[in-house]
Amino acid sequence: TRLSELDRDTTAFLSEDYENELEDNNKTVLEYVNEWRKGKGDEKQLLLFKPDLFIQTQSEIIRTYVNNDTRSPYVVNTSKLKNPQNIILVSHSPEKEFVFLLIEHSAHIDSWVKSPDKNFYSIDYEYWKGGKDRVRRSFNPDFFIKINIDNYISKLESNGSLNHLENLRNLQDEGIESLIRVVEIKSDEDQEEATPAKAEYAKAHFENVSKKLKTINVADIEKQYRDDAKQHYTFDLLTPNQFTRWFTDLKKGKQAG
Repeated sequence: TRLSELDRDTTAFLSEDYENELEDNNKTVLEYVNEWRKGKGDEKQLLLFKPDLFIQTQSEIIRTYVNNDTRSPYVVNTSKLKNPQNIILVSHSPEKEFVFLLIEHSAHIDSWVKSPDKNFYSIDYEYWKGGKDRVRRSFNPDFFIKINIDNYISKLESNGSLNHLENLRNLQDEGIESLIRVVEIKSDEDQEEATPAKAEYAKAHFENVSKKLKTINVADIEKQYRDDAKQHYTFDLLTPNQFTRWFTDLKKGKQAG
């Protein structure tokens, strides 16, 4: 990532264990960012970046990498950043806000990953551009969120959230051990012709994945991959206006799919 991107478009998240997790080249970049921003002449630049409310109000679990700065990279309490990636990069403000909420609601999540824009998990879709020309494309959903159903039920029960447990237990009766919540993020202002098609094709895709997994004989799968067959996939396309409801439902167990 170019240093200029960290100031303009890209937000980076690290865990408090970054010293042990990052490769030397990334550590060098971080050291340069630290020295560059502390250098004279950067004060005017800093004024352009207002501090995020989440950083201000959740200082016990997240901080800025550069002291007395308001900008990314952000360093997160390791127990709250349930992500195996050693550095997480998001490109737009809505994605950043969603990561903040994943951190805040980490107790209901076992792990998650932020997919790159290309070469990760591609879903084909098509739509009629201007109602005339058929266009075929593909996209990578932004987030894959794993929720162990046993852990989820225990958390919901401890919080007294009992109204939506039946669906989760029904999934367990079918041999499902984990939910995989796949999420694509769009801005509230998004008006792309392709967006409804993305949602339609992705929902159908993951419904088919879940159906196929239920028909597989686990004994026919190599042992190290068997747990991956005991998963139920769902898809949501969200804008920031929908984030609060999505996470409220998550805390209630309502998004069990």
